Amino acid sequence: WKCASSARVESVIVAPGNAGTAREARVRNADVAAMDIPGLVALARAERVDVEQIVDDVRDEVAALRAMPQCTGKVGVVGFCFGGRYAFLAAARLGVDAAAAFHPVRIGVSLADAPRVRVPLSLHFGADDPLTPPSEVEAVTAALRGRSDAEVFSYPGATHNFAIPTERAYDPAVAKLSEDRAFALFDRLK
Repeated sequence: WKCASSARVESVIVAPGNAGTAREARVRNADVAAMDIPGLVALARAERVDVEQIVDDVRDEVAALRAMPQCTGKVGVVGFCFGGRYAFLAAARLGVDAAAAFHPVRIGVSLADAPRVRVPLSLHFGADDPLTPPSEVEAVTAALRGRSDAEVFSYPGATHNFAIPTERAYDPAVAKLSEDRAFALFDRLK
């Protein structure tokens, strides 16, 4: 929702959306299920989702956070699902202080950025996530191997949305373990 406040953003599309997002200014719900990958890809193409524009928007938000008097100067980024890729890219490109992602998708297409990750990074995948196959998790793990501050976890039996309490795939034990691990990473920034 914060992105919708940027002058560079015409609108934010939320799929599948909900009554809360429908009330937000410049936010539009899309009638596409979270697990409908072909539908989400078609939506992204139709709406011309631009990876570089999203990275620039995240950069602007990081700068805005750092400018706030309440900010210590340190900023961490967390992404869920589609946003997981952008948390990874923020760790690689934006000078954030740490990043974490839960059931992220499409990090594999951005692995050329892996050598640029120079901050603590915690990635949490469901081993049974149909949106991120084991081969992609293995490629991400290999790209970050040897980095003492990069953690990649794959949770057996967990699928997409394991960390979202309102989703059927929610797994409270995996959600707690993954959150504890990510918070431990962020606690090191204090």
